[in-house]
Amino acid sequence: MTADATMRDERYPLSPVQAGMLFNRLAAPASGVDIEQMIAGLPEALDVGALERAWRILVERHAALRTSLSWGGPGEPEQLVAPSVDLPIATHDWRAVPRAEQDQRLDDFLAEDRRRGFDLSRAPLMRLALFRLGDAEWRLVWTFWHGVLDGGSFVSLVGEVFDLYEALRRGETPSPPAPLPYRAHVDWLQGELAAKRDAAHAFWHARLEGFTAPHALTSPRAGAAAGHGERSFRLTRAETDALRASGKAHDLTLNTFVQGAWALVIAASTGEDDVVFGATRACRRSSVPGAEGIAGVFINTLPLRLAIDPAARAIEWLSGVRDRHREVRDFEHTPLADVLAASDLGNDQSLFESIIVFNERLMEAAMQARGGAWARRTFRWIEQTNFPLTLFGYAEDELLLKLGYDRARLDEDAAARLVARLEAVLKALAARPEATLAELPALAPAERALVVDQWNDTRVDLAEGERCVHELFEAQAAQTPDAVALVHHGARLTYRELDRRADALARALQARGVGPDMLVGLFIDRSLEMVVGLLGILKAGGAYVPLDPEYPSDRVAMMLEDSKARIIVTREALRASLPPRRDAQVVLVDRVDEVPAPLPRAVAPSNLAYVIFTSGSTGRPKGVMIEHRNVVNFFAGMDERLGRRSEPGPPGVWPSRASPSTSRSSSCSGRSRAASRS
Repeated sequence: MTADATMRDERYPLSPVQAGMLFNRLAAPASGVDIEQMIAGLPEALDVGALERAWRILVERHAALRTSLSWGGPGEPEQLVAPSVDLPIATHDWRAVPRAEQDQRLDDFLAEDRRRGFDLSRAPLMRLALFRLGDAEWRLVWTFWHGVLDGGSFVSLVGEVFDLYEALRRGETPSPPAPLPYRAHVDWLQGELAAKRDAAHAFWHARLEGFTAPHALTSPRAGAAAGHGERSFRLTRAETDALRASGKAHDLTLNTFVQGAWALVIAASTGEDDVVFGATRACRRSSVPGAEGIAGVFINTLPLRLAIDPAARAIEWLSGVRDRHREVRDFEHTPLADVLAASDLGNDQSLFESIIVFNERLMEAAMQARGGAWARRTFRWIEQTNFPLTLFGYAEDELLLKLGYDRARLDEDAAARLVARLEAVLKALAARPEATLAELPALAPAERALVVDQWNDTRVDLAEGERCVHELFEAQAAQTPDAVALVHHGARLTYRELDRRADALARALQARGVGPDMLVGLFIDRSLEMVVGLLGILKAGGAYVPLDPEYPSDRVAMMLEDSKARIIVTREALRASLPPRRDAQVVLVDRVDEVPAPLPRAVAPSNLAYVIFTSGSTGRPKGVMIEHRNVVNFFAGMDERLGRRSEPGPPGVWPSRASPSTSRSSSCSGRSRAASRS
């Protein structure tokens, strides 16, 4: 697709940011991404003709407002600047429409206007609509594609067009100095990127080394309607002043506090202590002289990687956040695609799914500060990025935060929780900047009350009393000795048979010194013998350490070494698969003689039942110790949730499936509560 170039006298390459926005537009043409909308409330007797002429002069002055794109040919995409364009300005008279209906009509117009988007091959990539709501009440909607203008241009262009408007109303012929064209930045940028290519690659590789997966704060929602949602909050003036005071004392900006707070929210929400998110940078001061006055898109969104140390004092950690942000300055123009290429992620992945866009003021506040007619005008901005989560910050007298989110990836409740957590962290930073990160709230107060108090209000009197796991099984075996307890590949064991075989193993283990809190390795696959083995270890008074024969030999050896298990229970068929250990005795569960004899009991509910190894955050398995009373509590909770039989016979069934290396291993579907508990 190539635009007709006969009316254009200039063409030059896209900046990397523009190229990225073009990609987003082509990938999702009806998504509304990168469509910007300004809604100005004008309570005045408007001279429509003068305002239209002012806008046309503005478009003539700024090349970016006469720009379109050309792509799809043999070369790289380009932008084309026309010497002149027809600026569409639609007018609507709604004075006869009731006020409530006016508001709804405007909302409907904005939604449809966003869906309409732009044909990027036709300039101008902007349009205007005027709505007359009363004799001296108007709404002006300015819609444009973000690829031609960024936030650094919004306020200055709106100010300029109304300055032109006022001059025209006075009968003057405005002739302000000609601005620099956007091409000046693009030409400079090409040289900058070429000169720093190798250094930028090295910088970003070092910055992102070891980061291999983006944080998942959102996920696709099956059946969810597409759309864009928003949640916002303001800190109080006192809280904002407190942050400013702490910032002044430690050379921190409000942006730094917001970046740090968002990192802590990500960490609390994902369980990660290595956090990466995007931070949008203005990138004008590092461009060509006079860039502040150029209409165009300079911004760049780059990753900010932060380590979360719970023991660190918040105010000192925030100083590190500031330093990490500042260190990017020399490489802030690096295209995001080049940053991704320098990382350890694949090119088909995204570095982050959330970004922060921080502004010194709301556009309305900046405009109204000009005084005069500006003080009565209102301004509202609607913007939507291509990221699932965008946190907009505004350094007002009362700090304002807005979270924009993709409804196809995050629902309203989840968005509300993220916003509430962010508010809680910022309030805590305002109140206690000297606190450690661990002392800052991970949850909002209402969420904490729900999770910690309401959901955790599970205290009940256990019907089984203070008993051990194997004692519960023995009680069931005494009640239903001939009922089937285990089924595996057609083989069966009754409660009586299972109890007798477990007793035999327990005697053999006690003869080898097994007693309370002694760890015994259980190296066994899914089988009848697996349940015999773990029950026998518990009856002997020991605690079992489940070892999956499918694990690599070095992993099993490490778990045995870490647990210091000196006795290993296994089957004859698996003995050869055991890693060599000279100091360990091996007991074969399928070779134990059943010799009737008393079985001493010395274990209590506070003794260990098993030790389960989990991977932990470092990837090295770590042993977690579980007592008998912990397991009994779990059983009681399952009975309460799923029900149990009150009549004689085996209780109700609640199936559980797990590998032999997990804490509640089971080789059967669970013919009874005791069987499923094993």
